[in-house]
Amino acid sequence: MVGGVEPWQWLAPFAGATATYLLGSALTLVTERPWKWLGMGVVGYIVMEEPRWSARPLFEVVDSPLSGHYGLRTVLTGRVHQEVGAPVGHWTTPDIGAWLTATFLWIALGLTLFLWASYRQPER
Repeated sequence: MVGGVEPWQWLAPFAGATATYLLGSALTLVTERPWKWLGMGVVGYIVMEEPRWSARPLFEVVDSPLSGHYGLRTVLTGRVHQEVGAPVGHWTTPDIGAWLTATFLWIALGLTLFLWASYRQPER
């Protein structure tokens, strides 16, 4: 371990960049205004960051793919959020198994969506 970072964690930013690039490319191919969809998604997530009690279930559904055990945050950092009885923002030690699984799932999803979006493009 180098400075609190496992050697394999140096690959996490590259895997995260690959996954987000594939997802963003798929969004760009599918919509006419990708910045509008991406911007509204970010604004919606920020607004729901501190949800009222009535919006809490909706927030958990939206937040789970991003911050869950196999969420995008795991792909980007290699660390898994500890959920049971831990304070907000507390991270466990690096988990290579969860990172590899999350990386495979997110890159597979991004590649599938990208290929689907590419296939749908009309020939000019």
